[in-house]
Amino acid sequence: MKKNIFILFILALLSGIMLNFSSCGKEKSTPPDISFYVGTAYVYEDTALLHGTIFNIGVTASKTGVDGLLTGFEISHSMNGSSDSVIQKMSFIEQYFSQYYSYAAGDSGNVERYTFTAIKADGRTNSISVNITDL
Repeated sequence: MKKNIFILFILALLSGIMLNFSSCGKEKSTPPDISFYVGTAYVYEDTALLHGTIFNIGVTASKTGVDGLLTGFEISHSMNGSSDSVIQKMSFIEQYFSQYYSYAAGDSGNVERYTFTAIKADGRTNSISVNITDL
């Protein structure tokens, strides 16, 4: 009886050790890095603008980790809390992406949200958004 318990203990111990080592060395998949350009020429945080005002939004994205290049970028737009609509979708294979976009503030009383999403080859995504209150 003691011999069976000892054998079960050894098997459980070996299984635990093997499970622990099988997860070593594998890099965890991480989402891409994405951020807004910050500066006087760019909108990079929620802001209010007069109707018709032209504004720029700059975005940079980069891969993370040793694998998983960027494979795409998507821009979505929503108005007054409605669901997002994709307004631009790009496919590419790059380590780094940087672009700026120009838009015009809409009709008074609206709140527009622009969402920018970077996509990695492994399917991981990361998004940032900015709200424009139209005056």
